[in-house]
Amino acid sequence: MDLYPDWVSWAHDRQFLPESFHTRDGFKSLLTALNHPVEDSYGSLEFFALAVGLALRDLTLLVSDDRDSLSEVLAKSPLGQKHLDRLMKSCHPKVDRRHDDKPGPRYFYLP
Repeated sequence: MDLYPDWVSWAHDRQFLPESFHTRDGFKSLLTALNHPVEDSYGSLEFFALAVGLALRDLTLLVSDDRDSLSEVLAKSPLGQKHLDRLMKSCHPKVDRRHDDKPGPRYFYLP
């Protein structure tokens, strides 16, 4: 979890991500974390999903037609459609399966 930017947190209570995400380096930092293998545990996968979800929320707002409702930070953001496309390609976690010998169920199927 140390690889993720500081804003990836369940305690994040802002409407938009911070300015540090809305830079090319900030976006690159997120992609670096997402491309790192994720531990095969519910908590790690949940944290990965949180990072993707928070970034998707801001990026979809940036490429939407309703640009009038953007915050000042989003309005100045250099990120756009190509960044959204890159995030979508990175949103499948690379799971670290070095501990596949652990007993017990590995997958949960919802009805």
